Amino acid sequence: MKNRVCCELVLILLISGYVCSGQQYSVLKADIFGPFQDRFGIAYERSIGNVLSAQLKYEWGIYGDYPLLFGETYRASGHGIIPEIRYYPTGSRKQNIQPFIAAGLRYLRFIEEYQFYSSPDFAYVNFGSVMNAGLNIGCRFRYHRLWSELLVGRGIGGEQYKYSGISNFIPKLLSNEVFLSDARKFYRLEISLGYVFGKEDVKGAHPK
Repeated sequence: MKNRVCCELVLILLISGYVCSGQQYSVLKADIFGPFQDRFGIAYERSIGNVLSAQLKYEWGIYGDYPLLFGETYRASGHGIIPEIRYYPTGSRKQNIQPFIAAGLRYLRFIEEYQFYSSPDFAYVNFGSVMNAGLNIGCRFRYHRLWSELLVGRGIGGEQYKYSGISNFIPKLLSNEVFLSDARKFYRLEISLGYVFGKEDVKGAHPK
């Protein structure tokens, strides 16, 4: 059910960018701050009219990596999508510097791996998903076809395990402290660089 909802949202965001009137542009960008946290992300944003845009981001990486005493290890990794609607309150795209407000969802598929010290060749592995909703604020900077932006935000959400029985073998305190606590809160701190496609005439940023 959650997969279906996310797919429908993605389709709505992408289609709306093409059917709305007004000058339009598209941006393909990458999060350059994420790799410092062992996470990676690429995003596609398309304008909708004059003050709105739709964005779809794909992210993947390590969300928790923790070595323990006596050789125990814990790791949570995953990948997911973040569909998002952005609002530019200044009401005009013809500015090089522009703040924005955004509302987004995230659907993250994750895998947890816990290896006990007495069984070096065996690990408890469980799969699950996290669904979040959050609000973000940010500012974008554009010069010709070059795009950069800063975004911060937070949301709420919850997780669901595929095998609830296996999760009992992974220490709850460890799982919550290292991965699930932050995953539920949906923290975002992103610095992105991108390239602009399209015909929109922006002051100081005229595509050729």
